[in-house]
Amino acid sequence: MSYWKTPKEMGLDHNQVTEIAEELWNKEIEDSTRFCPDCGADPGKKHLPGCDIARCQNCKGQAISCGCGEELIGEDIWYGLWPGTKECYENKLITTHDGVNWMFDYNAVIIKEIKN
Repeated sequence: MSYWKTPKEMGLDHNQVTEIAEELWNKEIEDSTRFCPDCGADPGKKHLPGCDIARCQNCKGQAISCGCGEELIGEDIWYGLWPGTKECYENKLITTHDGVNWMFDYNAVIIKEIKN
């Protein structure tokens, strides 16, 4: 049975984690000119109403289902990066299921935000 593993579980040191995070970040930056995959917003533009990716500016949850009310949602801007990518990079939060293919650990970002 396969499950997602942390760098610690895979025996990586700080330098290896940093190197992988840098590679992932550079790939994300290369792709950051893409449109929002849900609503099609251009980078630097507001998400369209009903977009699944737009974040609530009050609670940082998914705007269409957070329950804060439209007056608190604010205007979320699409920057070409999936929500949480920058936080994963800054905190070197990565994960793998096979020890070869690494990705940013978006679940760890959510857990980190809940604890804070």
